[in-house]
Amino acid sequence: MIERTFDADLIKSIVKRPDIWATIAPDGKEPDGWEPNLKECWLKVMHNEQIAGLFNYHVVEPDTLEVHPMILHEYRGTVALDAAKQSLRWIAENSPYQVIKCLVPDLFRNVRLFAMQCGFVKTNKKYQIYPKNGKIYDMWELVITRSDIEAKHYE
Repeated sequence: MIERTFDADLIKSIVKRPDIWATIAPDGKEPDGWEPNLKECWLKVMHNEQIAGLFNYHVVEPDTLEVHPMILHEYRGTVALDAAKQSLRWIAENSPYQVIKCLVPDLFRNVRLFAMQCGFVKTNKKYQIYPKNGKIYDMWELVITRSDIEAKHYE
């Protein structure tokens, strides 16, 4: 189940987990002092009455959102895929935005494949822009449109 949350403590409890932070933050960015922007859209993922993760959506262009999934390890796979589709449907039904994009470093090939399973398509490769683990990685931009989401009839 997906629902919007404004609970800063809940958001921080997920985002600042070492296993989540390690996959969302570039080198040099530490969780100390990080606070969620509650003007952004935070969608809470629930599975069997347990918190399974979050999706963060924020505006990057007048008609475009960027998404950051943060799914707890034990819920990755089918639960994560279903939650991602529900979150896309939630955005399509509750916002005016036409495009959703995600930026995925080459380092996280599994995340890129996950996005593609959700219907995102690769549109652009940005070279040598993401510092992680002492290296600089390329980053893929993937997008999905409102019409793509509506055509897929995500349940």
